[in-house]
Amino acid sequence: MKIQKIAFLSISLLAGTVTAFAQNLMEVGNIKVSKDEFLKMYENNSIKGKVNYSEDAIRDYLNYYTLYRMKLQEARELQMDTVTAVKREIEHYKKQLAHSYLKDKTINERLAKEAYQRLKEEVEVAHIFIAFPMNNDQRSKNIFRQKIDSVYNLVNTKKMTFEEAAKTFSMDASTANNGGYLGYITALQTEHTFEEKFYNTKPGTISEPFASSQGFHIVKVLSRRPNRGQVQVQQILISAPLSAGAEKDKEAKAKASRLVAELRKGASFDQYVATYSEDRFSKNNKGELAPFRSGDVSKALEDAAFGLKKPGDISDPVKSEFGYHILRLVKKIPVGSYEEESKDLMRKVEQDSRSIQAHEAKQEEIRAKVNLIEHKEVLAKIKTAAKEHKEKFTLYNEQQQYDPNAVLLSVAGKPFYARDFVTYFESVNRGRPLLSNTDKLIDDIYSNYTNNVINDVRYEQLYAENKDFRNMVNDYNDAILIYEMNSSRVWKRANDDTLGLNDFYQKHKSKYVWQPGFEGRVFQSKERGDLEKLLAKISQGTEPFRAYEELAADQANRVNIAIQDGRYEFQKFNATAAGMQENKPSAIISSNGMFTVIVPRKLYPAPVEKSLEEAKGFVVSDYQEYLEKEWSASLKKKYPVKVNEAVLKTIFKK
Repeated sequence: MKIQKIAFLSISLLAGTVTAFAQNLMEVGNIKVSKDEFLKMYENNSIKGKVNYSEDAIRDYLNYYTLYRMKLQEARELQMDTVTAVKREIEHYKKQLAHSYLKDKTINERLAKEAYQRLKEEVEVAHIFIAFPMNNDQRSKNIFRQKIDSVYNLVNTKKMTFEEAAKTFSMDASTANNGGYLGYITALQTEHTFEEKFYNTKPGTISEPFASSQGFHIVKVLSRRPNRGQVQVQQILISAPLSAGAEKDKEAKAKASRLVAELRKGASFDQYVATYSEDRFSKNNKGELAPFRSGDVSKALEDAAFGLKKPGDISDPVKSEFGYHILRLVKKIPVGSYEEESKDLMRKVEQDSRSIQAHEAKQEEIRAKVNLIEHKEVLAKIKTAAKEHKEKFTLYNEQQQYDPNAVLLSVAGKPFYARDFVTYFESVNRGRPLLSNTDKLIDDIYSNYTNNVINDVRYEQLYAENKDFRNMVNDYNDAILIYEMNSSRVWKRANDDTLGLNDFYQKHKSKYVWQPGFEGRVFQSKERGDLEKLLAKISQGTEPFRAYEELAADQANRVNIAIQDGRYEFQKFNATAAGMQENKPSAIISSNGMFTVIVPRKLYPAPVEKSLEEAKGFVVSDYQEYLEKEWSASLKKKYPVKVNEAVLKTIFKK
């Protein structure tokens, strides 16, 4: 959505509904607005919840609110709510909102509390992994299941150690050579099925084989310890990837060791990040990494980070596959109370595989509410037809082994036919041949279809039954209508109406003026010394941009200079035309903590009118404002406002 759209949504989403028998505050056109309706919207849109009931504040908002009601009335008269795009967006929002109402929040809360209890511990884990076959069919899975069972028997009967079995059989390339060692992990870092196993396996023992979404596992729990929480560090990375060779590794290690020694003597870590770090993801953020837990990064980095005691402590160089890391402790974050962690835990639980439990429980409850009646004999006939036409199963096959008009299921008394399901099936399957396991494929797609149908019916029931849900949908509907009206009458028109825009510019072009300025390059830095180096090179005869490139490429004496090119006004850089010469660098200009050198190609010492193209952003903005005022004036004529002053005065408070 555009910014304007969000602004109008924020107003409308908080609007209330008319209270029965409430006092009428005003009439806008032929629509009556109650005092309660106006007050609820006013209070909900107050800044930071501080409501100003003074007469001036109320009357100011009243003017804004009446215009809002006029636009809404105009949208309804023009039947904007029948436009396909508007209806689609409202339906999409309705389903999104309904989803949160139809979730079983009690189960999610139980799962969040379970996760919190588990978060108090970290478990040291190793595993043996056998991946699912690529074709993922059940027969192949059974073969791989037999393989993991055989490995389990070898370890369980002590014919092989767990570590030997992991090195021999595990298909997890990142851990197999280390005997399957994963390190310390905690809740919400793995799939729920995996988490269940390592939290329910005693230290020193192994689990029975189990399946995750990726394959089969055997877990060994080595130990448990209290959760160390999270740690946040800054880092300097000296690059030395494994592919670079031993000589590069040796150089990187020596450089990292030298930097550590200088940092511990008082050198600025922030400055060294800017100068030396080769991690492009964290360099521009002073080297700060997001807080992480045990198991989130390599064991070497984890141990080094958690091993730092006080904020500001600096680690020895830490080797990883990327090179050598120098870490500086920012803070350690212990696990908070459940109240502190609950919001984040609920969010993670809802995104996690364990939320399927909540969804399935709620789905059963919903099925009972909507009086689902299924005709499985019709589904059986569809399956028969599908098996006989595996290469191309379509709704209208020649033999018609099923009746497309047969009722397949009914929900809340509403029938859904065989043809509806087969059309849905075709959209999901997209004409692919039904190569194997046709029954299961159709059952899976039928299950999804049934859930979709049930949910659609429940959305309609929810709208009728739940006042809060209904109000939010209606408010969003109003917000979309207001947005569409503003878009067509103001925002879109200002951009698309080229003749109108040009006419507006011609009438007001004296307003759009370049103040004295220049066209050329600007070099800026927070360090004056960087620009002194630039000027020194230029004074030796080096072209300015070439001088900048040479300084930027000098790793040993790296500078941090930003460059921009275009037409600018002197006032932007706190500069004047005095002393400026075309194609000559200016002296260093200081302003707002920045140092600037200007190299003008062309000087403009006097004000110059901007072309429409140069001023377009400002012209469009002003044209929008003009169109808004023109439209507002026409609305006020069309929808006269009558305010009940006696009721209005009951709102004022000193």
